[in-house]
Amino acid sequence: MLTRASNIAAGVLATAAAAAMRLLDPDVDPTSVVISIIIIMMAGMASTSAVQDTITGHYMHGLGRIYEGLITTAGLVVGVRPGAGLFTTLGVPLPVTNDVSMASIPLWLMLIAAAFVAVGNGIILQSPACVVFPTATLAMLVYAVYAAQSTGEGADAWARGAAAFTAGIGTAILPRWVKAPSSAMSITSFLVLLPGALPYQGIWGSSLSGGQALYYLSSAFIAALSLAAGLMVGQYVGVVVLNALKVVRNRIFTPVFSSLASNHPLTRRGGATSNATDSTAVGDDGNRDGTR
Repeated sequence: MLTRASNIAAGVLATAAAAAMRLLDPDVDPTSVVISIIIIMMAGMASTSAVQDTITGHYMHGLGRIYEGLITTAGLVVGVRPGAGLFTTLGVPLPVTNDVSMASIPLWLMLIAAAFVAVGNGIILQSPACVVFPTATLAMLVYAVYAAQSTGEGADAWARGAAAFTAGIGTAILPRWVKAPSSAMSITSFLVLLPGALPYQGIWGSSLSGGQALYYLSSAFIAALSLAAGLMVGQYVGVVVLNALKVVRNRIFTPVFSSLASNHPLTRRGGATSNATDSTAVGDDGNRDGTR
């Protein structure tokens, strides 16, 4: 109950900030102001974690996260819509809608934003300092992969999956180099791709038309599925590649020799390397130790 109240309060405060910005500059888009304030509270991570739990067989956890995400998003919408109506009544028009788009933002600016988001989230999670720069670099690479694959109709899901796959490989390899847990880098590396705005658009659009709400909610589920599956497969592939490289390295630098003579110095590990006659020599009649 407390969480719902805080989400509603956050929505109202976001509209108050948008109203203040409109007083300073009437050309400011109030929707962008509101989304930028409540974006950290949206249920992108909850929806992705819900799909990941469902894939791995934790169905009850998945259902619980889905419910949590919907309730969280609904609380934000309940706070934003009355707040926008209130300030419009008071003489500050706030045409807040559910139209959230980043298509007009240049790629170079989105890459910088992805790096800053990764750094900020690392600070919030109190990640080790050695993780911050690698995570920011990986976040830029992940978004570059997404931007390269998201061209064309219906390519968003594949682009998110490819980006999450890249993040999975990166979070399987980089933590071993910087001596940090992979959990400190996995979600942070593709935080800007989490489908937090899609559930918000769906719940907002539920009061406009049922078809619009279904479209956004199904898009959120597909996006979360792509991210969760891509991350899991990428991490698996990264671990397999690391293990394969480790085996190759061992075979190169620590070769295993085979010989019919089991006491040969090259095949005796941890034993004596002397070529002296074994004390358990075979006697003339085949008995050991020379006993008859």
